[in-house]
Amino acid sequence: MPEYETLGDHHSQGNENVEPASKPELPKVSGRAWGRLLKVFDLSCATSFILITDFFEKLAYFGLRAILVLYFTDALFLTESKATSLYHILIFFSISFNILGAFLSDFCCGRYRCILISTTLYLVGTIVLSTTAISVLNGKSGVGSYIGLFLIMLGSGCIRSNMPPFGADQIGAKEEKQYWVYFSLYYFLMNLASSVSGIAIPILREDVQCFNSDCFPLAFGVSAIAMLVALVVFGLGTFRYKNYPPTGNLFCKVLCATGSALKNKIKWFMNKKKEKAKDHWLDWADPTYEKEIISDAKRLYNLLALYPLLPMYWALYEQQGSRWTLQAQEMDKNVGSLKLKADQLQTLNTFFVLVLLPLFEGVIYPQFEKINLLLQPVARMSFGLIGAVVAFLIAGIVQLQIQLSPSYPVPVDPYTLHIVPVHCSVPPLSESINFTTDSKTRSTLFVVQDLKTRELTVEQVPDNNMKISDNLALVRILPLLGTASSNHNRTVRLMCNPDAFEDLDVRPSVPSNYTSLQLGRCSLQLLGEAGFSFLPVEGEVELKEGGVYTIVLYQANNTGNVTMQLHIDNWPKMVSVLWQIPQYLVISISEILFVVPGLHMAYTQAPSSMRSVTMAAWFATKGVGNIIVVIIAESTLIKNQAVEFFVFAALMGLMSAIFFATSRFYKYQPIDTSSTGKENESDVLNSNFKAPYSGKENRTELNR
Repeated sequence: MPEYETLGDHHSQGNENVEPASKPELPKVSGRAWGRLLKVFDLSCATSFILITDFFEKLAYFGLRAILVLYFTDALFLTESKATSLYHILIFFSISFNILGAFLSDFCCGRYRCILISTTLYLVGTIVLSTTAISVLNGKSGVGSYIGLFLIMLGSGCIRSNMPPFGADQIGAKEEKQYWVYFSLYYFLMNLASSVSGIAIPILREDVQCFNSDCFPLAFGVSAIAMLVALVVFGLGTFRYKNYPPTGNLFCKVLCATGSALKNKIKWFMNKKKEKAKDHWLDWADPTYEKEIISDAKRLYNLLALYPLLPMYWALYEQQGSRWTLQAQEMDKNVGSLKLKADQLQTLNTFFVLVLLPLFEGVIYPQFEKINLLLQPVARMSFGLIGAVVAFLIAGIVQLQIQLSPSYPVPVDPYTLHIVPVHCSVPPLSESINFTTDSKTRSTLFVVQDLKTRELTVEQVPDNNMKISDNLALVRILPLLGTASSNHNRTVRLMCNPDAFEDLDVRPSVPSNYTSLQLGRCSLQLLGEAGFSFLPVEGEVELKEGGVYTIVLYQANNTGNVTMQLHIDNWPKMVSVLWQIPQYLVISISEILFVVPGLHMAYTQAPSSMRSVTMAAWFATKGVGNIIVVIIAESTLIKNQAVEFFVFAALMGLMSAIFFATSRFYKYQPIDTSSTGKENESDVLNSNFKAPYSGKENRTELNR
């Protein structure tokens, strides 16, 4: 048998005339576009199937993540703090399941079977989430949504630790450059999927209405369709994959050897160092452990020593889907005629990565190589960490500008009165106005002067408590028209669009309910007392996003004309969302410098027998980073959002300094190109847990 097998090899077993399967070569270029593409990237068909599968899986995953926080706040009615915490807890569980996926693939069922099972669970989870979202919008319990999210996190976690190394397994190359190409292309497609889903899913959520609300069931359903396509594509490539058998209990042996080395090292130290010192602390392991195990352990711990410093980067990076999205909610999202949504801003990150990643690989890195700069992965990662610091400093400055704008909500003294004079001057302090008010209701007091008697009266109008949707404003009408009786209704027509209008029935001195209107300049018309025609109201109002307005109608002195006075209950959003572009640009550059080299190291610097383990450990740092966000978000120590951004930047700066100092002592290892031996997958499943370590188990192929 070959050192690896494809599932198609099983059909030829037992036939002596059939030559053993050989290592598949790269497909010949037929002249078609597909063949030319494979030739350019030096990819096999099996690798292509895996990349396409991963593209659709990421399409589903990032589509879910883009709207998850808003689903928690708008459908499940969680507070922003609770929604942020739950979001990062789910990401933590998803990444924690990487370890389970690594265990199942390396020690039990192999990468192919683990991906197949995980993809199926993932698909079931998206279907459950989509169907239960319907009942949530109808006011029922959201328990089903949490079950669906658990299955999604379980499936995505197990896939994440196996899909990248399984794709690299198909390359079969000994040159490190081909792995750089693969991981760069893998990350490029992942960001392409994130960009597509980040734009399309929020549009489906908001622009399509389900049960008079945002259509979360449809948005989740698209993710379910993407997962179905991923499962089908992965199945189509089954007979082309190179499937290496699981390595059994090698990781357990490494752990046992580690314990033995520590025990003997302590004994040596307690015995006052009577024996000669050894080069490495793992060399103190009992002689019963083979040299291959000790060598694998040295490679593993040499790499893992860097990982405790990485979670802080992910704590910053993952806030694009939570804190940065909530920051965008507080900003003006109208860019000319383009009306953006808060959860679409995350696609800036993927857009910048898609544009800059080829630029870095094709132009910037080659130029740096000429001056011996950023040659090693850890050097690139160090600059990536610094980039995250800069990004959060920018985010903090933007947040300060938001908080300084009049639209930002500030605590209100319950005993403060907001008095608005309507068509009159504020009376002198010696003059008194008697009125009663409800102290439990936040209100605005309108001081009104009667046209005939010149007496001043006070109208108490409750303030807004409605949620303002994106790209809309709230308007209410307060008619102070003394010519009609208090029981006579009038109709006010609001025209904010030449082709559309909104009619409101109002009563004198009684404010109408708030009405959501499109943004822009609006004119008003008042139905005449005879009820036959509309009369124009003098003046216009300009409505801006997030603004809450009260329009007071009154009759001008000595004329029968009706005019308006605009009162701003809540100021519109003043800071443009375009100010988020710099922080997204910098975090994208840091991502290219940090993540692609990190993935490359997790595969090429790891022992061939434990590459799923190191990949899982890499992604586990991401999970720990999400927990850091939860701890800080749930604490009551930092109440100012801008200060919180600066605290994250300071912590990241400290970690960057430590990582830079530590990485200087990192020892690079050649790529492990050992082979797996000649056992097929089914034999190994039964024998690897019983057989002693022979060394062949660890001499896996290059891509293990």
